Amino acid sequence: MELLATQRGMKVVNEPLLMTRFVGRSTPLPSSWELLLPGPQREPMLERYFSDLIANRLGVGVPMPFSKNHRWFSNRLLFKIQRCSDMMNWFERRFDGKIVYLVRHPIATAISRERYGRLALFLDNEVFCHSFLSDELRAYGRSIVATGTELQKKVLDWCLQNLPPLRFLDRTRWVCLTYEDLVARPEDTVSWLAETLELEQPERILERIGAPSKTTNKSDASTRSLLQGMVDKSDRTYLLAKWRSKVDVDQERDAFKILERFGIDLYRCGCDEPVYDLGRAGSANGEVIRGLS
Repeated sequence: MELLATQRGMKVVNEPLLMTRFVGRSTPLPSSWELLLPGPQREPMLERYFSDLIANRLGVGVPMPFSKNHRWFSNRLLFKIQRCSDMMNWFERRFDGKIVYLVRHPIATAISRERYGRLALFLDNEVFCHSFLSDELRAYGRSIVATGTELQKKVLDWCLQNLPPLRFLDRTRWVCLTYEDLVARPEDTVSWLAETLELEQPERILERIGAPSKTTNKSDASTRSLLQGMVDKSDRTYLLAKWRSKVDVDQERDAFKILERFGIDLYRCGCDEPVYDLGRAGSANGEVIRGLS
């Protein structure tokens, strides 16, 4: 979101489905995570909500005046959404939107997260499980919730959130990219992103890549230093493999057993980057296997 927000005329809405922002307030959405999972109320509720956001009748998630990402005039609207991943095709069809799907290595993602409070909700939701999980997979997931390590639970949560877009949804018209591509190949990735999304100022994105995002206050000093002045390729490689200092070989292997059970093969044990190109107008199946060295 912060990269695309650098573009002229781009209005951003930051996490309109972050339910904790609605607690104790008169709000357009009930403060219940369950309502963001499949059910009869979800689509009508979200259609009304996003229609109001698009019509500028609500100010949820909009930058304050004079902040860096605020726009007095805009002709493009960008939503940063980290929930309802099974609805990505619905959003695409209902609002005639372009999906930009960003994914990161599951263990690196897990280490960066503090909570996974919605994990059990996925496994308790009958519609979600009927659509995306076998009875065996559902039981397997519940066994991890009951007896798994913290890392295993976070990786399971990553799998449940990314399973629909990676294995079941139609990605034909999406713009799919990985965190690893942005870090390791920023110039090529930004050039392709600018062409695909018809962005007029790609140089602003490249400048922004070298700056720490609002979430880097969770990173340690060495990571922040690299993000502020990352120019050397070895620095980029360090960032992609940095999570390995916090996970041993057995923990990595156990985590990837979970991905294997869910049939997710974008990342593999022993690899810091995805093993195939998710991005350039992908289908539900990966192409272009990369070297595994």
